[in-house]
Amino acid sequence: AGRIETLSLDAGEYVQAGAQVGRIVDNRPLTVAIQVPQQALRRIDNGQTATVNFITGEERQGTVSFVGTSANAETRTFLAEIDVPNADGAIPAGISAEIRIPTGQAQAHFVQPSTVSLSPEGRLGVKTVAEDDRVVFTP
Repeated sequence: AGRIETLSLDAGEYVQAGAQVGRIVDNRPLTVAIQVPQQALRRIDNGQTATVNFITGEERQGTVSFVGTSANAETRTFLAEIDVPNADGAIPAGISAEIRIPTGQAQAHFVQPSTVSLSPEGRLGVKTVAEDDRVVFTP
């Protein structure tokens, strides 16, 4: 099943066994391959939902179908694959996309970069004003 993408034969041409004669592409469903940094590997699991925004402007929901267990030696990243429904074949294979995979929530505060400073020991933090009107460094 699929679509003949290339066919490099002429009528009546002889072909050796095992020779490549064409390329068949099946993008139904579309498999999106991504590289996951080693720091995030434990937060990605098979079956997780992913949002895929294609460069064409289309947005589709997909499901993580594969998470690699061996790192790329050069980049220290792990292959992961997301299956995206593409029954009509409207999304072509090989285009760029942005992937979002929710991996949890954390409570946080936005801190303006201009308010961040270093302590005398070189630790990163912010300076606040205490109740007695003293400036206090908070890591």
